[in-house]
Amino acid sequence: MGMNMISKGVMQCVGFLEQSFPELEMLAVSGNVCTDKKPSAMNWIEGRGKSVVCEATLSGQVIVDVLKCTVQSLVELNVAKNLVGSAVAGSIGGNNAHAANMVTAVFLATGQDPAQNVESSNCMTLMEPVNDGQDLHVSVTMPSIEVGTIGGGTGLSAQKACLEMMGLAGECYLGIGNWKCWSVFIDVSNLVLECCFCLWNCWSVFVGVSNLFSRFFVVSNRTPVTTHQVPARRKPVTMPEI
Repeated sequence: MGMNMISKGVMQCVGFLEQSFPELEMLAVSGNVCTDKKPSAMNWIEGRGKSVVCEATLSGQVIVDVLKCTVQSLVELNVAKNLVGSAVAGSIGGNNAHAANMVTAVFLATGQDPAQNVESSNCMTLMEPVNDGQDLHVSVTMPSIEVGTIGGGTGLSAQKACLEMMGLAGECYLGIGNWKCWSVFIDVSNLVLECCFCLWNCWSVFVGVSNLFSRFFVVSNRTPVTTHQVPARRKPVTMPEI
């Protein structure tokens, strides 16, 4: 994202101003107008980091045959849930089904700043019928994706391996900044998962799917505890005399 670099530049400017105006006193390097790691209408309107729009048109025949749903039911659900529901809740940038789930998972896996999930998850999902109502047009707008491919957690071995797997580690690829490709990848992934989540809601199986995955991970990660795996009790810590 480059916030540390910006802060260093600001401090240089402040130092110059303090020399020119000795009475000047700096209270804080950031005045929270940025707005970093907090919900903000400013980030939603003006954007922050990278602003990306991804869209796709799904065939109505595929929706009926493969997804076992209809174009109209998905459109109605998106309006009622992602638009009206979020408006009733007074949400800023929350006109989506579950963008934060995908953004958080990807951030942790690739060494991004997890706290910047707050504004990076700003997302509006829109669905509308096209071609005389036969097909479905889906668009996902994310105006403030904060990502980087250099520095910070991107240098950790596991996180760097994930970026290298996608060809996005480092500064640049084919003349295009990797962070630009990375932000597009996040938006495209979010479009797919938004469609999936809305589909589960149309089927009324969201709770069942959630429980199924929860049981699967609990069972697959549960290993029998044997005696040699139980750690020895620690001795109580005694404070030294002063």
